[in-house]
Amino acid sequence: MLDYLNESSHTITVNKPHPWSIAHAAYWDMMDHKEQQCIVVGGRRGSGKSETVKSLLRYLAAISRRQSENEHDSDRSRLIAIRIQQATPILEAFGHAKTLTNDHSTLFTKWSRLQFSQKGLLIGCVVKTFGLDKSRAISAPPNERIFNAFYQLACGKDREEYLVDSPSAFKILNSGGCLVAEDVDDREDYVACLEAMRTVGLNEQEITEIWKVVAGIMHLMNVDFADEGDKCRVLDCSQQWLENAAKLWQVETDLLHEQLLTTTTVLKEQSVRRNHTKAMAVDVR
Repeated sequence: MLDYLNESSHTITVNKPHPWSIAHAAYWDMMDHKEQQCIVVGGRRGSGKSETVKSLLRYLAAISRRQSENEHDSDRSRLIAIRIQQATPILEAFGHAKTLTNDHSTLFTKWSRLQFSQKGLLIGCVVKTFGLDKSRAISAPPNERIFNAFYQLACGKDREEYLVDSPSAFKILNSGGCLVAEDVDDREDYVACLEAMRTVGLNEQEITEIWKVVAGIMHLMNVDFADEGDKCRVLDCSQQWLENAAKLWQVETDLLHEQLLTTTTVLKEQSVRRNHTKAMAVDVR
């Protein structure tokens, strides 16, 4: 990278195309012409898009710090760069999953807008996501997994805090028949995700609430129903899962139970309650 940062024409020419070379050209076109630049990273699933973006961000952060005129500006730019880079483990936890293609497939499209000062210092970043495969939060095709975050929590050091015991006890974790990904260390990735959350500025309460949502989904998806005439009920063996979800989400168990089994429609000055069948309850769940 040093050769690129030093504007070694030989290195840049010989090694093209390369993420650092592309980032270098985009940065200096922005600085020289005072115009916004765009780098599009595309390709098939498993082609290395995520790693390429990481390389681009590392280079742009490094070249930005070289424009600082004092230690304060350099430290500030460095801190922002670290926060931007540390957003990656979080996005990978809640947007990546094992697929047949590879163990780290990205299931969304992301647009990152880096913000630079007039002097070329990195001062901020806005990330927007598109096309997230939301169904991966509860199910996966055969031999694939749902989002990494669920397995990270199930294997993480704090799992008992979220009423999680054995990963195999949760149906959605094994919905694709694949609890373990060969090239993924869920326990270590959980620690990395926690540290990333702290680095980007989330406090401990916010972090806990995020994982409570994840754990609550795991528990709720273990709730089963049985038809009883024109309505349904929660199976006795599922009652504890329901109570766990309610506890994690800090809602009344009876209220959650009611929302799963009935629908209330308000018509002018009256309300009509309709009982759910088992199929309807599963869909609502």
